[in-house]
Amino acid sequence: MGLSATFYAVSALTFQTLTADPSSFHPKQAEQWITFDQNQEGVEHVLDKCMANPSLKAHLLFSPEALLQPKPEAGASIEEHYLEAVPYHPPERVTLWEEVLQNVSNECMVSAYDPEDMNQNGVYPETWHNDESPHLAFNRSHVVTAIEQLKVFIAEAHAEEHYILVFVG
Repeated sequence: MGLSATFYAVSALTFQTLTADPSSFHPKQAEQWITFDQNQEGVEHVLDKCMANPSLKAHLLFSPEALLQPKPEAGASIEEHYLEAVPYHPPERVTLWEEVLQNVSNECMVSAYDPEDMNQNGVYPETWHNDESPHLAFNRSHVVTAIEQLKVFIAEAHAEEHYILVFVG
């Protein structure tokens, strides 16, 4: 087991339903989803090198600032309340990410992948390498394929004006 991130695209109607009780979310409510299994930080690292706007960081894609939060219950601590919050991207933020990602070229992704740099900088899981054997992960193709899938996912969510719920753990 390791760190993974899952994005769920949900309709505006589903999102409105979840505003009353974010903890009621079930993956079956999503129109589509994508999971980054142990390669999220590698994706972030490569995207940061390829995005045209240096002030925009890829970690914001995986850690959105907007939070879908339930109404605080009497007696609940701030920590308990925050743990029930669900980070998300509203449709206008999905539009921004779609524009940013469509400008990330395959050539840049391939050249930006540097396993030595990633391992030295503590990019989880710190086992990046150049062996492109098809049965191995944590290599260039693992990251590039994940970014290509992310670009498609974001483009489809943008086209449908979906919200994206983000779960990392």
